[in-house]
Amino acid sequence: MLKGAIKANTENQTKLMAAHDVISAKTDEIFTNLTVYYADKKQEKKEQAKDLSRSEQLQEYTKRTGCKVEKYEDIFIDMQGENPKLLLTGKPGIGKTMFCDKIIRDWSMNRLFLNEDTPNIQFAYLLKFRHLDGDEEINLQELLNCSPLLDDNSKINDSLFEHLIQNPSKVLIILDGFDECSEQHRKQIADDYEGKYPNDSREKMPIPALCSKLIRGKVFRNSVVLVSSRPGKAEELGKINFDRYVEISGHAPEQVTEYVDKYFSKPEKERTKKAVREHVGKNKNLLSFCHIPLFSFLLCWCLEWRITHKGITENLPAKITDLYDEVAKVLVQNLHANLKYLALPEYAMKIAQETLDKLAKLAAILLKESKYIFDEDDMKKLDLTEDEIENLKVSGILHCVPGIRISPFQTKAEFSFTHLTLQEYLSASFFVKNKEIPKKEEASGQTFVFMCGLLLREKDGELMNKLIQQITPKDNNDHVNKLVLLQCLYEYGEQELTKQTINNMYDKYCSSRGDIGFHGVTDVDMKYLSYLLDIIRSLKEQHPQSSRDYTLRISGSPLTSFGVGVVCRSLVRNSFITILKLSGCSLDDKCVEQMTDSLVDTGITDLDLNNNSISDEGADSICSVLTETKITGLNLGSNIITDQGIKSICSVLTQTKITHLELGRSNITDEGADSICRVIIQDDCHVKHLVLLQNLKITAECKKLVRQLVKRNKRGVKLHI
Repeated sequence: MLKGAIKANTENQTKLMAAHDVISAKTDEIFTNLTVYYADKKQEKKEQAKDLSRSEQLQEYTKRTGCKVEKYEDIFIDMQGENPKLLLTGKPGIGKTMFCDKIIRDWSMNRLFLNEDTPNIQFAYLLKFRHLDGDEEINLQELLNCSPLLDDNSKINDSLFEHLIQNPSKVLIILDGFDECSEQHRKQIADDYEGKYPNDSREKMPIPALCSKLIRGKVFRNSVVLVSSRPGKAEELGKINFDRYVEISGHAPEQVTEYVDKYFSKPEKERTKKAVREHVGKNKNLLSFCHIPLFSFLLCWCLEWRITHKGITENLPAKITDLYDEVAKVLVQNLHANLKYLALPEYAMKIAQETLDKLAKLAAILLKESKYIFDEDDMKKLDLTEDEIENLKVSGILHCVPGIRISPFQTKAEFSFTHLTLQEYLSASFFVKNKEIPKKEEASGQTFVFMCGLLLREKDGELMNKLIQQITPKDNNDHVNKLVLLQCLYEYGEQELTKQTINNMYDKYCSSRGDIGFHGVTDVDMKYLSYLLDIIRSLKEQHPQSSRDYTLRISGSPLTSFGVGVVCRSLVRNSFITILKLSGCSLDDKCVEQMTDSLVDTGITDLDLNNNSISDEGADSICSVLTETKITGLNLGSNIITDQGIKSICSVLTQTKITHLELGRSNITDEGADSICRVIIQDDCHVKHLVLLQNLKITAECKKLVRQLVKRNKRGVKLHI
């Protein structure tokens, strides 16, 4: 009965923004593979004691074990142990909710947990934090019965609940959208608030306390619990140790193309598909933009409307605010579906816009209160009429959530915006219209980005400057706000303002040593980093800085070949960057191949690619261009390079400028160690420093022999083995 209810209730996805000719979207048909990484908690106890933020902890774990999964279900491999807990993060619109829906749907259809190394799940429950915002005290049985996927036949009765208590390892619980909790509830979940209540799943207690105990394993211990959240809010869970950290990186470029093809799969849409693919092809920025699946959908949706209803193929949206502005225009049309797009009678257009303005005010009020669920009473408080409310219900702007179970016997029809980013856009439009800058803690980074795009149209430089002050990074280590500010400046698009802002905050982005560092960024962020480098180059041309050598340091960031390609192409024109460090970025051989396309034309003299997933093929790619580069320092440590990769390095080493070479913590044996040591002692080899530490397959006897070999033949060389 449980699987049947889940199967029925997950067959179709929420109808996003009332797509033109799609009655509903089937989950199995529209799900496109995403790039997913995971990292395990494998730190020593003394490292666990450090007061690290969640992003810093994830960065540390990723450096050790971060890897890209071939199939999304692989995130559950080896999770049958004691109290397995997973934290799933990803940017707005990246597909976290759909990912959670897909997991539980595939379980209901017996397509998941088939591997003997995955948990034996017999019961699965999906809960959404946005539905758990009440003040009632309930027990775990009542909490699980709040799942929106259950029906009357699949509710947990007392006997089943006792069975679950006795068999928690056979239960999967997904808690989707921690970032959509109220601020008070997030704090109560993350702190020691739950300590006031007994560790008993039968006892009633406040929802935040119960959720906290569930996540910590104090009730239903050994059940598999997955929590999803946006990255910023996920950091608030810093006091809770998770066994696995999962990050959705979104669509790779080829997956964007796959998505477009799937969206326009019908033969009659071939012309539109061609136009959309041409638009994306001419605007490379969109490949990065559409790395977020929701934006892929919205782009296809809006372009289809423009092309099929108006025949417009020029001036199509290329920035996120442009896209959501287009969405808003279509939403106005959907409020009066009997009228033609952009041909509304003046009065009808006025009424539709007034309705949207009232909804924008509601969106802003709720956002400032960290609330995402509302009812008709909330809408009526803003003078929305019965007719307006009925129109909104069918417009696609709102998602009706009938029968939300606050308790087993109490239900209430409530609403949310179809997607959080839509609420953020409408909030931004309200703030701009009312010349209000919300406090940093009251609005998300995405809201500020939307505000900047809208302020550009208003030509309101004064309000833009106030917004910049609101989101100014605290220091060079405030990576979240450093990135948000760059996104805002990019969206605003005023070159002189950007230069002035970066110049005033230069120490926030570049240290006195010329170090430009970012942590926890993704492919989509690379265009903002490239934008920053372009600005710094411009500032250098006007006011040369003291540092001669600049370093670009990106760490703890799951990048694909697309992101690497964006940043490396940027380094060609920004040749003042001479040191490139991409550590713990899950780089594979495709990333290295992409890098070599640009490396020769950059000013890079020191390349650090340690703590990645580069194999012999990647080493060979680097060696194919190494002799043509300016590189004198190369770090390929902590990768999966074997003796075969060492052969590639040995074949070109004497023809390069390399003086410092690091190959520690790899899969090198005695053969590889002996080969490279015989190369570095040659007269025409410039290597002065070779690191082969922690290659566990090199024997003690070999270490002794190669030390003697190097000492006897080339005393100036430092060998660490």
